[in-house]
Amino acid sequence: MASGNRATVTICLAYAAALCGGASSAAEATVQWHPVANDSPTTAFALIPANPTTTDVISFVAPTDGQIYVNDCYASLSNGTPAIAVAATNQTITVSFSALLTNSACPLIVAPVSGVDGRFGPLSAGTWVFYILQNAYTFTVAEAPLPLPIQTVRWHPVTNGSPPTTAFALNPANPTTTNVISFVAPTDGKIYVNECSAAFDNGNPAIAVEITPRAIAVSFSAPITNVFCPTIVAPVSGVDGQFGPLGAGTWVFDILQNTYSFSVAEAPLPLSIQTITNSSAFQLGWPVSGDAFVLEFNDGLAPGNWQVVTNPPTTSSNLNTLLINVDSGSRFFRLRRLTQ
Repeated sequence: MASGNRATVTICLAYAAALCGGASSAAEATVQWHPVANDSPTTAFALIPANPTTTDVISFVAPTDGQIYVNDCYASLSNGTPAIAVAATNQTITVSFSALLTNSACPLIVAPVSGVDGRFGPLSAGTWVFYILQNAYTFTVAEAPLPLPIQTVRWHPVTNGSPPTTAFALNPANPTTTNVISFVAPTDGKIYVNECSAAFDNGNPAIAVEITPRAIAVSFSAPITNVFCPTIVAPVSGVDGQFGPLGAGTWVFDILQNTYSFSVAEAPLPLSIQTITNSSAFQLGWPVSGDAFVLEFNDGLAPGNWQVVTNPPTTSSNLNTLLINVDSGSRFFRLRRLTQ
């Protein structure tokens, strides 16, 4: 096992048969001749989505020689067969062509093609260059925004005969960047017979989490009117709910005229490995965090050779997982914080 610090966790994948390794899942990269209508040659480079992020698999269309061919076989006779390569290190994508097909009997099927199309990605953030023949096209991949943290609120149930809610409380009391935090907050210090009666006097609560500048606010709609509240006794006082995971630092919780401050501590993220039965793949896992992390890999521990694993993880039950295909050799993985 390798090392880690507050901002990164690095593991060398060592297991049976003295194999320490595993290739990161490669970004998708495909190319083919582009089908067109009979009279429409491909003359423009285009991406879908036009403004990609680090979680997108990107479709593209690129022109070649401006010609329309009766089908992809005839296009390969004149140009060769297209191939595509993605170089993550210098952020380039290159479409090349094999030697011209010769001695091939092309079918007479009319399926016109012009230029090429395909898919690549997800790609790391930054400026990328797409090369094809004598043309170079530049485009930008933006960092995908983090998913919004959980944010829920409701009227807080209390037991008959209990005092009204008067204190702000968090669970856990000392949260970290991997916690979904439960809270209770006072409102007007009253106990209502049920949620409907509370909303009749105060309106319905809503919550908003602002990552910048680390603020959480509970607001209320206009008081409910022209509503007949049931006589069911289910007392409420104050509000409760959940938010998070949140980024490390000091947060402010605002409700009515009250402001409460609390701190979220930075949690070290464990990066775990799990082998897959009867498979050459393994699974990496790490907790969802309120701070932004990126998974990187390196064939050694040289500081300048870390590369981003571009495949996005699957998130479930507050855990990120990513399937990695195994090859020979050694490979190290780490989590690097993007923002504080």
